[in-house]
Amino acid sequence: MDIIPIASSSFGNAYLIADGVTILLIEAGIRLEKIQEKVELTNIRACLLTHEHGDHAKFAKKIAKWMPIYASKGTFDCLDFGIYNYQKNILKPNKMESIGTFRIIPIKAFHDAKEPFAYLLKSTITEETLLFATDTRYLENVFEPLDYIMIECNYDESTLQSRYTSGSVTKTQYKRLVNAHMSLQNCIKLLKANDLSKLKEIYLMHLSDKNSNEQDFKRKIQEITGCMVYVCPK
Repeated sequence: MDIIPIASSSFGNAYLIADGVTILLIEAGIRLEKIQEKVELTNIRACLLTHEHGDHAKFAKKIAKWMPIYASKGTFDCLDFGIYNYQKNILKPNKMESIGTFRIIPIKAFHDAKEPFAYLLKSTITEETLLFATDTRYLENVFEPLDYIMIECNYDESTLQSRYTSGSVTKTQYKRLVNAHMSLQNCIKLLKANDLSKLKEIYLMHLSDKNSNEQDFKRKIQEITGCMVYVCPK
């Protein structure tokens, strides 16, 4: 399985997943021109959205000109696709959907959005499985052995607490981060709760500019899992 993170931050998100036959786009938070630097839009089978926030779905309507869009009903209720409404495909939690050579299972996420999803993807070509989970404070699920994990690791709890105590982070900002995003500590708990015996690579997503330390996060996750860890580019 090929994983190509294009952008991963509060300014915009987009990721390409491919298995040699099917190419999927996850998120539509950046300009189409940036995606086209990696692949022709006509070669992408479909786009998955995790939720409706602008940094994940701002360009979904423009993407819909080129390909089908898959998301929850709650996400679609918050977005206007205009003449491209016919491209909308509603996903339901825990119900598998086939898109090309991928089998997709939407998973309930916990974020300040209407009906956010994480995704479990399995390729029928490579027989590899990928967990994609961003913008969620935790996940309820425990999974069968995974080959790849793409996971939010937004902030360090002690760093955030220190910045909140000093007044650098407002109460509103603090509460939103704690309730809607995954900390390093929760990321580690999720990894430890799962069978990592087959795990090949971990991709850390959506790191906070001021409440995270990229190299420290990468080192700690590598020490715990023994896997190659990448930090997705912003």
